[in-house]
Amino acid sequence: TGARMIEHFFKFDVPGVDVPFLGYLDIVEEDGVVGDFKTSRTSWAPLDAKMSLQGPLYVAGLRATGMDVRPVFRHHVFTKDRAGYELWETEITDERIAWTFDQVRAVWMGVKHGAFPPSTSMAWWCSPLWCPYWGVCGRAAE
Repeated sequence: TGARMIEHFFKFDVPGVDVPFLGYLDIVEEDGVVGDFKTSRTSWAPLDAKMSLQGPLYVAGLRATGMDVRPVFRHHVFTKDRAGYELWETEITDERIAWTFDQVRAVWMGVKHGAFPPSTSMAWWCSPLWCPYWGVCGRAAE
């Protein structure tokens, strides 16, 4: 819409999940790009931004509420290392949204049945050294 927004609440349904997804976006910039502000101890790698589930969920959620946002997500990352500030832009495709919804459904099914699947986050254990699921996850293929 060309209007900036900050700290905007949104709620939408992910198909196949019995509870609504709730979120608060940090910012929609004047150019219609959704963004988030992060702090990090170290610099990000390109894969950190690409594999984040936040962008696809936020873009899909805002579209579901009728907002016209661009298919891009910006991570504004403030780091404690020498980088200081990084800007990561990620394209949000329909395929990426569908993959993200699959991840949400898988987690929801696990929760409903008392099982808690591994996180798809960018945590320290998300590496071939620490994660027993490395060979089958979407991140390993990147």
